[in-house]
Amino acid sequence: MKTAIVVFAVVLFASAVTLGEEITPSENAQKLFDSLYGAEFQRVLASKETNGKVVLAEKLLVAANKADSIPELQVLLCEKVIQLSMAEPKGYDKALSAIEILVSKSPDKAQTFQETVLKIRKYQYEAGSVSSRAKAAGAYADCLVSTAIAKVRQGETEEAKKLCVLAQRLARENRLSDTESLDVKIKYFEEAQKTAAKISQLEGVIKANPANTKARDELIRILLVDQDNPVEALKYLNDTSEEKARKYLPIAAGESEEISEALNVEIGQWYYDLAGQAGFLGKAAMLNRAKSYYERFLLMHPTKDQSQTIAELALDSIKSDLAKTASAAKAAAASGNSQWVDLLKLIDPTKNVVLGKCVQEEGGIRLTGDWRRLVVPPVVVSGNYDLEVTFVNKNSEGRLGLLLPVGNTAVDLWLGSGNDNQGADFGIEMINGKENTQVKPNRLENNRPYTVLVQVRTAGNKVAIASFLDGSPLIQWSGLVSAISLKPHWKCLEPQHLGLGAYCMNVHLQKARIQLLSGKTASAR
Repeated sequence: MKTAIVVFAVVLFASAVTLGEEITPSENAQKLFDSLYGAEFQRVLASKETNGKVVLAEKLLVAANKADSIPELQVLLCEKVIQLSMAEPKGYDKALSAIEILVSKSPDKAQTFQETVLKIRKYQYEAGSVSSRAKAAGAYADCLVSTAIAKVRQGETEEAKKLCVLAQRLARENRLSDTESLDVKIKYFEEAQKTAAKISQLEGVIKANPANTKARDELIRILLVDQDNPVEALKYLNDTSEEKARKYLPIAAGESEEISEALNVEIGQWYYDLAGQAGFLGKAAMLNRAKSYYERFLLMHPTKDQSQTIAELALDSIKSDLAKTASAAKAAAASGNSQWVDLLKLIDPTKNVVLGKCVQEEGGIRLTGDWRRLVVPPVVVSGNYDLEVTFVNKNSEGRLGLLLPVGNTAVDLWLGSGNDNQGADFGIEMINGKENTQVKPNRLENNRPYTVLVQVRTAGNKVAIASFLDGSPLIQWSGLVSAISLKPHWKCLEPQHLGLGAYCMNVHLQKARIQLLSGKTASAR
């Protein structure tokens, strides 16, 4: 079916040009949809039988995950899934999945779907059973506050307050015990309210008196630090602005794509200084900005010298400060600036397994079968990203393999379980054709969850890879992209395809998610 869709799309889109028809891309997508699903869609839509709508929604959701090569058709399919899924409660999760696809392709449109997600969460809560009500209430309350934050940014303060009050009442009435995420969002909401009011006030002052340098500098600081929006802050920059802002803000706003090694350090330090002055809203964002500039410098400057040492020490301090601002980091994520993609939700055990077997179980998936197992989530990855995987070794000796896309190639970060006679062994392969960067910690315990976080950063032809196990540093390596490759037995993986593999290890994956920091993710073809 996938091949047929692509071929038909090429013919259809080409015919509009050949025949000289004035057909817009959206009309082409509608024609393609109608040719594949039109009759069935109209029949099911006209029926009073709701289960058929949910069944068709599931079918169209599968098609949407495959239709990445035809973006306009993919968008249309997701819209149809949302329309059909709202027929009854068991379809609500499919509507949310369709929205996830749309947001993953256009993260900047996340707020566009906020009201729809809020309605779905409300319906799930109202239609939920007694046993599922608390979980649904938690998701609904979180969504209420996220929507309130969006309302504040749109200037709808009174409506935002009502949503936040409702979220707090839900938490109280349902006796929610896990309210950490909600508490952080509410604190973020309260700070966002104050910030929005201050921005409005300063904009009024500047409009009345454009020469008011004090108000202009304060507005730049709030937009840059508290809202992490250098592009908007740049609009208020002028010749009277503070010297460092005049020098660094245009670069931070993206006006210069290529900057020198020295400027990376200077801007990194500038952001680090701003983090020291920042409050709840901006601290984590400023630290992450500083971190990215120092990492970029280290990629550009592989020479072991004083400059590299100073940068590495500064980066260590930044990471330490980030670890201390966990609540601020959660608040930044709650604001919609951080998009994680749940990989386990995308995996189909009948289609995405390359080697061995993949068994869906409660709380995740399990890799079993022959001595090599490999599941490839239906995404391709480019750019910088973070990968987080929580796994459990089910009483076996072997290795977990995370196959990481890097530029036009990939590399395997492996974690060996060890045995009674020796500890575990972790490493990266291949580096210049051999295993590299090995560490030997204590043996991994059976039936105990571990979480590994991997950070991949590229700049031109250089790459840096850092990994952490349960928050502790594990493996770090940097060098030329051309130095890395996959071991022959993983050559079945296509470059830019993320892989979750195992060598003999009977592993249960409880969580696997990716956060893209630059570049893009796309559904695998």
